[in-house]
Amino acid sequence: MPRATFPRGHPDGAECPGPLAEESSSSSAASPDSFAGSASVAESALLLIGSCHEALRDYETARKTYYRYTDLFPARAGAGVMVTISETWIKEHKCSQAIPVLEETLRQWPKSDSIPLARMRLAECWRTAALRSGGGPA
Repeated sequence: MPRATFPRGHPDGAECPGPLAEESSSSSAASPDSFAGSASVAESALLLIGSCHEALRDYETARKTYYRYTDLFPARAGAGVMVTISETWIKEHKCSQAIPVLEETLRQWPKSDSIPLARMRLAECWRTAALRSGGGPA
């Protein structure tokens, strides 16, 4: 499996596996079928791989992995995963990309436990957008 390492040679030499393949098209990436039919193992693996790449600041790969999770497990994916995806955009200082994800999250899962965090992140993004446009607080 391809591995990502910490930028600039992290002293721990930490690595994480590559994202799961879309349709087993890449022999070097794990496929969902490689988890011996155990959905819970595949779910955990996807979330761990995503968080590993997020920790390594490989946000694009983390997002791909989280979106793959939402494709494979739509019934289990919810506001928490979507807020996590939006946070990868925020960490890259791309609030304009996070805003639509957060707004959709608020519409689709209004009673989720993740909604307070989604609202807070959305407010932060709108504030950032206002400051960048010169509209600052009153």
